[in-house]
Amino acid sequence: MYFVCLLLMVISANVNPVLSMQGTDSIILVQTLYRHGDRTPFVAFEKDPYRDYWLEIGVRELTNKGKLQEYELGQLLRERYGSFIGDVYRYDEVYVRSTDTCRTLASALCNLAGMFPPSGNQVWSHQLPWQPIPVHTVPLDVDRLLNSDSKCDRYYEIMLANNQSAAGIKFYDKNAKLIRKMEDYFGASLKTWDDVWNAVNTFLVEEMNNMPLDEWVYRQWENIVQLDIDLFAWYIRDPEQKRLRGGPLLTEIIRNIKKKINDPEDKSRLFAYSAHDSTITAFMGLLEMYDNDPPGYASCIVFELHYINNHYVVQMLYRSGPEGKFEVLTLPGCTALCPLKSLEKLTRRLVVHNIKEECRATSRKQSTEIQLEVIPQ
Repeated sequence: MYFVCLLLMVISANVNPVLSMQGTDSIILVQTLYRHGDRTPFVAFEKDPYRDYWLEIGVRELTNKGKLQEYELGQLLRERYGSFIGDVYRYDEVYVRSTDTCRTLASALCNLAGMFPPSGNQVWSHQLPWQPIPVHTVPLDVDRLLNSDSKCDRYYEIMLANNQSAAGIKFYDKNAKLIRKMEDYFGASLKTWDDVWNAVNTFLVEEMNNMPLDEWVYRQWENIVQLDIDLFAWYIRDPEQKRLRGGPLLTEIIRNIKKKINDPEDKSRLFAYSAHDSTITAFMGLLEMYDNDPPGYASCIVFELHYINNHYVVQMLYRSGPEGKFEVLTLPGCTALCPLKSLEKLTRRLVVHNIKEECRATSRKQSTEIQLEVIPQ
């Protein structure tokens, strides 16, 4: 039910299905950011009736459905960009990076399988129509490019202040009864907002998989879905939060564009980033294009760099989930085909030049204390 609702929602005023997409003949660089496919819950709670089922598959793991979703996304990307990226994979034209989790790494591999089926002399086995393409990654705690949970003391400091603010207490009070109910149901102590989100997400995953739930869950379903939506917005409530989490990726995307334009030796055609709903949420929030609809599985943002009439322009596309189609995404303050100079001007205050320095806490409180801070009890 929740999954269907997400797919049927209008994406936002910034996504305009009426606008016609620019063709691919003028493209000189493509950059994609996509969420992993369908996965199991983050936690197998002690009293969850489906605990053994999740443990058998593994928590936080990509499912077979998720693998297919990513493969089909890869095929969809090949359908649009095949003439640009060519039929043959070339290591100096394609760069893929993933967060260091099994589900995103596997998603990247499935996506690439759909984008680059081997042909010609790249066919190395007639029994396996697939070829190995490198996927790069770094440890999660230092991955400030794609991992929204990477170590960043200043982010935790802001979260703590938000949680302890009047708005934070009101947010907790609004959901306190539901949180207590979920604690009883799962046999778990939900001390942080991450704990709460894990419980909410477990319900959503089980409902998506047509697993019968207790009657009280269905009675509270609208509240559960709304809490999921509210939590995504809460994580990027503050402009600085959005910049700390989305700024490094925006900075890299713009850097890739400028290098492509300024370096005649640059052969790159495709940059692909395999990440999470939180990555996409922070990125879209930073650009003021997030409309409180959490990105679905295999959702994808595309940055296309075009050269039209002696001018560089950027077109952004967005696909909200596995059943969605790519639609034109318009940056506030610009046009659908946004001149590169305008894009740089509009995002100048959003780029991050030294994320390590900006992640330093301004208080003396240690990051471990901030991370372990509980919500009001």
